[in-house]
Formats: sequence, C-alpha cells, structure tokens
Amino acid sequence: MTVQVPDIRGRNAGSRRSDFRVLHVVDHVMQDQRPAILDRILEQRPDDEILTLPPGGHAGQPSWLMSVRWILGGDDGGISLLINRARAEGRPFSLIHGWGTRALSLVGYTGGCGGRLATIDSFVSDAPAATQASNVLRSGRLPVFVSSDIAWRSAMQLTGPAGIRTGRDQLHCPVVHPDQLASDRDEVRARWNVGSDTMVIGLLGNPMCEINLRDLSGIPVRCRILGRDPVLVISSTGARRGDLLRWMERVAPEIRIVVDDALDCSRDVVAAMDVVLAPSAMGRETRICSVEPVMAAVAAGLPVILGDDHPASEWAHEEPLIFVDASHDEHAAIQWLFTRAEESMESIRQRVVLRCDHVRDSITESYGRILESSNSSAAS
Repeated sequence: MTVQVPDIRGRNAGSRRSDFRVLHVVDHVMQDQRPAILDRILEQRPDDEILTLPPGGHAGQPSWLMSVRWILGGDDGGISLLINRARAEGRPFSLIHGWGTRALSLVGYTGGCGGRLATIDSFVSDAPAATQASNVLRSGRLPVFVSSDIAWRSAMQLTGPAGIRTGRDQLHCPVVHPDQLASDRDEVRARWNVGSDTMVIGLLGNPMCEINLRDLSGIPVRCRILGRDPVLVISSTGARRGDLLRWMERVAPEIRIVVDDALDCSRDVVAAMDVVLAPSAMGRETRICSVEPVMAAVAAGLPVILGDDHPASEWAHEEPLIFVDASHDEHAAIQWLFTRAEESMESIRQRVVLRCDHVRDSITESYGRILESSNSSAAS
C-alpha cells in the first residue's frame, strides 16, 4: 500500500539548527488542534517536524486488522517514508515522539531513529489500534508519558494485568498556556446570545462523543435555585444529549441550553465561559477522557467541577480551581463554587505559566536522556 507523504518542514527550517531533530507523529485530530504542550515544545525547537496521521479506521475495527495492514502493507501512516527522505536530504531525525494512541502503536514498531517515546492523554479501548498500543506499552520498548494513572491502567489492562507503573512511564500534565486560548470572549458570547452578566456553564470533554452529558446536570439547576440563571452550553456530539434535554425540560425548563459544536475544540471557546463542568465518560474503566480540556479551563481562570473518576482529578492536589468527584455530591460542589476564595487572574496566570514551563522543559530534557540511553545500548 502506497502512502503519500506530505511535504512537511519544521517551523523555521532556515534558522539555527538544533543539536538533533525530533519527528512528532500526531494522531489524526479534528480542526487541526494539536496537543497544546506540543506547540509549546515547537516554539523552542523550530527544526522539529510534525506528521499528522491520517484517520486510522473506525471505532471497533479489529486491532489485528490494523496490525496486518502495517506488517504486510507497510501502512505506518508515512512515518518510514518521511524518516528515509529526511535522511536522504541530510537532515535526519534522531528521535520520534508519538502523540496519541495510534501514534504510540506505530512509533513502537518504527525503526530508523536513535530514540523513541510517546505521550497519551486519553484512551478508548475499542478505538483503532488500541490493542496494538496496549501491547507496545506493556512491552516496555519505549518510555511513555501519560496524563493520568487511570489512562495508564486502562491501556495496560486491555491486554493483561496492569501491574505497577514504573518510573519509565511517567506522569505529565497536558498543560495549556493562557496565551494559547482564543481571546474573543465577547464575540463568542454574542454568538450564544448571552450578556456579560449571565453565568455561562460549559460542558467540556475529549473525545466529546464519549462524554456523559447527563452527568452533573443538577449543577445548573442548583445554580438557578440559588438565584443565578445560567445558560448551559453543550456540544451536539456528546453522549446522552437527548437524555439531558428531556430531563432539563422536565425539571428546569427556564434554563436555556445552547448547542455549539465549537466546544469540541475547547481552547477556542473556554474563555467565554464562567464555569466548566467536566463530566465522566460513559465507560470509566475503558473510556478515559482527556485531561487537556480541564487544563484549558484552568488556564482561563475558571472553576472546574469534575465528574466521578475523571482523570484530571489526579492533578487537583496542585490546582485549587478543580473540584473532584461531584457526580454523587453536587451539593458539596455548589457550596465550593459559591464559597471558594477568589483569586486574582495574575496569581492564576503565574501558577499556570510556571506549570507549563516545567512540563515543557521536563519533556524536552527527556529527549537528551533517551538519546543518550539509546546510543549507549547501541554501542554495547
């Protein structure tokens, strides 16, 4: 099978070259919204290149079928062709960094570079290549950065017992810098037909199709009982949308609900909200949602209420804007929302920027260690 390789270049191919180059292989994403931390890394490493994988089949497609296509047909999304072309041009890649489940499954079997690693934020067990990615993770053939222990356990348990996470697979928060958020708050709120004084509650998650919109639906109702008339903004792609609409029509028909699929790209709209709800995924053990939308809300300085077992709860100990496990105690969540100590945006921004810089530097510093380890293994 022939895979056409796009003419990809680094952001600044004519600039001063780095000591080594990294090829970033990214899962197919909608609206071309790559992981926020990747864009931050590229600002420091202009000679790196990105390869966005084409769509990799359909949910539920047998993982063995994708493995056969890769082994027999060389269908690795164009990774090998791009590596060979860069080597022929005298600008070889020293390391491959896979971003996402399918990228992990492919990078784990790709040669031609000195070092390999991967980052996963969410994990859906019946997604294409999920089983292959789980096998790569269990093999230990490359270090993997994960956004939460629950995502790591879900990926491991797909093909066997999870065991205990070692230092080789590290936790890294999928941070979002405040400057990466769209700033057109008034324009977005005008599209939603809400004024500046109206409380806008947004339901965020990724992948949105796995998010249980019915979860946490009592929060806006309780806000109205306490004298705040919120507007609820949801995406049409969320799960159980019909159940949510019917329930709200029955218990609180006065609450207006806006449906806007722009919520699927949280960084584009989160600054226009006042409160963010991050519901649980439909399957808490096999469908682990992304942490990044929650960190986008934090970057906007917004309070975030999480559903039970949300993976972002693992970062709540260092972020006071996050309230955890609200699905079965919405009363406590409302008390926290209306009584929490207010914080200045300057203070929030300083904390978020410091966290962003730390995560970016930690990842980029790991590149050198991985290459050094790879070179030592090759020499021995």
